[in-house]
Amino acid sequence: MKIKFNVNSGANIHSTKYEIFDLKDFLGYDTDEEALEEWNSFDEDYKYSLVEEWAWNNGLEIYYEEIN
Repeated sequence: MKIKFNVNSGANIHSTKYEIFDLKDFLGYDTDEEALEEWNSFDEDYKYSLVEEWAWNNGLEIYYEEIN
C-alpha cells in the first residue's frame, strides 16, 4: 500500500506539494500486511500529525498565534 502526503497553499495550480510513500518502508516493516495493520491502528489525529511533521520537514510552517 502507498500513502500520499499533500500540502497546498491554494496560491495557484502549482502550489501543491506531495510525496508518495510505500507504507511498509515508511513504517519500517518487512511486509505490506504488517504495515497496513499498524497504519489502521492509528487514529486520524496521529495520521494527521505524521503529515504535519512531513510538511514541517519540507519547509512548510504550520502554527497559530494568539493576539490580544
